[in-house]
Amino acid sequence: MRIGWIGFHMEGLLSLQGLLEQGTRIEAVITLKPSLAAKKSGGGDYLSLCKNFHVPLFEVENINDQQSIKLLKELSLDLAFVIGWTQIIREEALKLVNVGMIGAHASLLPHN
Repeated sequence: MRIGWIGFHMEGLLSLQGLLEQGTRIEAVITLKPSLAAKKSGGGDYLSLCKNFHVPLFEVENINDQQSIKLLKELSLDLAFVIGWTQIIREEALKLVNVGMIGAHASLLPHN
């Protein structure tokens, strides 16, 4: 199973680290470009974690733009965890992950 991770917030770092430490293969992590993440509160250091575990890291501006859609197609993921993400993922992107995406957010959506 090809598993990916989408997140920028520190709330997802411990979960991702836990999966990686137990040997779960993560094909790629998608995060916000640093210039955008710097404008949001609670950003986490996905770069260091990905380097430590040799996981490809992709920085995007918008998970729904054509560049990100192309990336999701190329990754051909079966499952993606969306933990601590700042954008609503639209249907076009959702459909590109074969089994689906599992999301968690620390506040009531879509209000926060």
